[in-house]
Amino acid sequence: MKTLFVLLGMFVIYPCLYAQDAELQACREELARGMSQKNRDSIAAAYCHLGEYYAYRQADSTRYYCEQGLKYAATDKAEPYLYLLNNLADAYFSSGQLDESLKRFRFVLEEAGRLHWDEVEIASVLSSVGVIYRRKEMPDSALVCYNRALALLDNREAYDERTQLLTSIAILYTNTARLKEGEYYIRKALEASEKSDDMDMVMYAAATAGSIFTLRENYAEAAQLLYPVLAKAREQQKPRFVLKIIAYLLSAYYRLDNRDSINHYMAEGDKVAAGLPATNAEVQGYHESLCDILTKMGRYGESLHKAEVETELSELSIKYENQEKELEIARLTQQHLEQKAKTMQWSVAAVVAFSAFLLLAAYYVFRRKRIRKEEELKLAQSYIDGLERERTRLAKDLHDGVCNDLLGIGMNMQYMQPTDESKREILALLEQVRSDVRCISHELMPPKFQVTTLAETVEAYVEGLALPASVQLAFSKENEEIQWSQVPEEVSYEVYRIMQELLSNILKHSGATEIDVTLTLKRKLLTLQISNNGKNYCGGEVRGKGIGLTTIQERAKAVGGLFTTDIQDGSQKFRLEISLSI
Repeated sequence: MKTLFVLLGMFVIYPCLYAQDAELQACREELARGMSQKNRDSIAAAYCHLGEYYAYRQADSTRYYCEQGLKYAATDKAEPYLYLLNNLADAYFSSGQLDESLKRFRFVLEEAGRLHWDEVEIASVLSSVGVIYRRKEMPDSALVCYNRALALLDNREAYDERTQLLTSIAILYTNTARLKEGEYYIRKALEASEKSDDMDMVMYAAATAGSIFTLRENYAEAAQLLYPVLAKAREQQKPRFVLKIIAYLLSAYYRLDNRDSINHYMAEGDKVAAGLPATNAEVQGYHESLCDILTKMGRYGESLHKAEVETELSELSIKYENQEKELEIARLTQQHLEQKAKTMQWSVAAVVAFSAFLLLAAYYVFRRKRIRKEEELKLAQSYIDGLERERTRLAKDLHDGVCNDLLGIGMNMQYMQPTDESKREILALLEQVRSDVRCISHELMPPKFQVTTLAETVEAYVEGLALPASVQLAFSKENEEIQWSQVPEEVSYEVYRIMQELLSNILKHSGATEIDVTLTLKRKLLTLQISNNGKNYCGGEVRGKGIGLTTIQERAKAVGGLFTTDIQDGSQKFRLEISLSI
C-alpha cells in the first residue's frame, strides 16, 4: 500500500518536474542557438530568459545569467537590456543587499527614461523601489514610489503589474498597523490576480493576503488562501515562495493552536531554509517569525537555540564568503602577476628579436653595399683594362700597318724610277694607307647620337666599312611600336662599340666570307645579332687580342644587357639583348 501511494505521488509530481525541466531545457537550447548563430541580440535574450527562470529559485544563478546577458545586450535598445538590468537588481534584493539593489533599480529608471521604456514596465520598477524603501523603514519614500506607479497604471489593463503594486501597498499599510487599509488593498490585489498570467504575482498576492488575514484574525480564510499557493510554489520549485508561505501558515496555525501543523511545517521550513543563503530576505523573515512563535509557545530554549544556530550559521556563511572573496582576490592577484610576468617575457623576447632583426638587416645592407662596391671596382678595372688593350691594339695597327706602309712608300719613292707605272703603284699604296687610317678613325671617333639614331649610325658604319672583295656584308633593321629615337644615348653608344669590336675581330681573325648584321627593336627589347660563316677565333692566342669577349660582356652588363655566343664548325653567332625601360 505504501508503495502504491509513493508511485501515485510520483505520478502526480513528475509532470510538474518535467515541465520545469522542459522550460529550463528550452532556455538552454535558445542560448545554444544564439551562440551558434553568433547573434548578440539572441544571446542576450536567452540569458534574460534563463535569469527569469531562476528568479524566485536561485538568486545567484539569476545574477550570473543577467551579468552574462549584459555583455551581449545592445544599450541603445530597451529589450532585453532593461529587463536584464531589472532582473539583476531584483537578484541583489533577493540576496538581502538592499543598498546595492536600490542603486541598480535607480539606474534602471534612468536608462528607462533615456530609452523611452513602456510606462507599465516603469511602474513595475517603481513598485520594486518602493518595496526596498519599505524594507529600509522609509514608508514616506515607499509611498511616493507607489503613487507614481499607480498614476502610470491608471486606465491600463496591466494586471500583472497592478497585482504586484497593490500587494506592495497592502504590505506597507499592514506594517504601519493600518490593517483595515491593508486588507482593502490586498483584496484589490486578489481581484487583479484573477486576470493575471504571471503565476509569481498570483502567489505573491495570495501569500500576502494569507498573512494579512492572519493578522486580522481571519485564520480560516488565511489558511484557505495559503494551501493552494503553497502547493503551486512546491510544484514550480520556488523555495523562496515556499518559505514565505510557510512563515504565514505558522502564524495562522499558532493562532489556531494547531501544534502538530506547526511542527510539520517548521520541519519543512527548516529544510527549505537550509538550501537558501542565510542573507536571503525570506530566510531571515522565516526565522524571525519562527523565533517569535516559539517564544510565545514557551519553547524558549528551542527559540534561543535556533536564534543562536542561525546567528552562527550567518556568521559562518559571512566568514566563508569572506574567505572565498579573499581567495578569489589572491587568485586574481596571482593571475595578474603571472600575466604581467608573461607580458614582460614576451616584451623582452620581442625586443631581442627586433634587435637581432635590425643587426641582420644592417649586416645585410652593409654586405650588399660592399659587394656592390667590389663589383663596381671590378667593372671599372675591367673597363680600364679593355680601354688599355684597345689603345694597344690601335697603336699596333698604326705601327704594323700605316707606319710600315708609309715606310714602304718612302723607300719606293727613293729607289724607284719616276715612271707612270711606279706612280700608279705609289698611288695605290697611298690609297691603301688612307683606307686603313679611315677605318682606324671610324673606330676611334664616338658617334653623335644627339643628332642621329642607333640604326642610322650602325647603317652608316657598315656602308662605309672597307671590305675585301671576297667578303659580303648584309645589314637589316626592324622596329615595332617603339621608335629608334627612344633608345637611350648610353645604350646606343655601348651597342655601337660592341658591334664595332665584333665586326673588326670577325674581319681580321675568322676568315668569314658572309656576314649578317641584324638590329631589331620590338616590345621594349633591343637586339643586335651578328652571324658569319667563319672559323672560331675566340679561343687560343686570339683571345688576348682586342678588348675580347670579356670586355664585351662588361659593356653589356653596364647597360643591363645579356651577351651570348653560339659557335659551331663553320658558323658563329653573337647575340646581344637589352631590355629598355621606356
